[in-house]
Amino acid sequence: MNAIPCLADGDSAVPVVMVTHMLTIPSEICLADLPGYLGNAQPIGRLAASSRCLAGEMKDSSGRLRVHGIVTAKLASAMEGLERVSLQKLQVFRLDLSGARRDLLVNQEVDRGLRQLSEGLSKASALQVLGIRLASFDMSMERLRIGIGAWEALIRCLGELSGHGRLRSLELSSINIKNSRATQDVSMAASPTCEDAHQDESQLLTPKAAGAAAPLGLLLYESGDQVTPEKVPKAPRQLRRSATDGSATKGVGAAAAAASSSSPKLSFLDALASLSSLEELALTYDEIFGNTAQMLPAVFHRMEQLKRVDLSRNHIPKQTMQAVRDAMPPKVRLCGEDLQTFYFY
Repeated sequence: MNAIPCLADGDSAVPVVMVTHMLTIPSEICLADLPGYLGNAQPIGRLAASSRCLAGEMKDSSGRLRVHGIVTAKLASAMEGLERVSLQKLQVFRLDLSGARRDLLVNQEVDRGLRQLSEGLSKASALQVLGIRLASFDMSMERLRIGIGAWEALIRCLGELSGHGRLRSLELSSINIKNSRATQDVSMAASPTCEDAHQDESQLLTPKAAGAAAPLGLLLYESGDQVTPEKVPKAPRQLRRSATDGSATKGVGAAAAAASSSSPKLSFLDALASLSSLEELALTYDEIFGNTAQMLPAVFHRMEQLKRVDLSRNHIPKQTMQAVRDAMPPKVRLCGEDLQTFYFY
């Protein structure tokens, strides 16, 4: 069998036959179809694997891919993608879990993933579009609600993005935004003790039923295909007492509390108001009630570039929605007035 001639580039090689076929493609086809084709992840990956030069051009000085957008329906893909791309080049990030298989959605994993994504996206200085759609229910058919740690991380992320001044479109869907959370003040400096607690929580794996012979208080955690009696939650560490006066020794917790009290605080409504570059805002399926909706017009008046707001599928009465519309800036278009959801028991 005759060998196929190749164009060598380092350790990789491209068959000449492939290049010849590409040269025969009419230019109008290339201009119309190839840009969309090459914008997909798999073709880009194949190109990067076929040439060391192309692979080098697709990465920045730190070895991260220079990708402008991440659009995915899988939490794992979003987290891995955010770890591999250059945050200075990322312009679009969309995560849509609304159509994900319910048996794959674990509330704790979604909560932990959202916290990690928020911490990473806060450094995306070029981000223009941010969309996060969660699912309504988890694998146990329980309402999927994010915890306080993920909520605070999301608020800090929005606060950091407002400083970059590039975000034009924001969508938060199926996230519980009730009055208490919308007005909750969050320290912009994350407390180390809280972060350690989140990390300890993330290290705990899914509990598996222990046999009857298992000692009382011993939990077995499943790791891959093995079940090992590891990472059992420990009892709270006792504070050490001073040998002289018997007072509690100040440690990391006291220092973290002092730092947290002196750092700026921001609520969700404040974070929205600080997004001066935002043009489109979608808060859909967020369980927003009338009392929370009534606070939004004051926020919208502080957003200079805002043009469109979508409040579909919340729990806002018609009279309240009309009052919100009347109080909004004239230039802002309000959507979702006739698309509210009410439950009658």
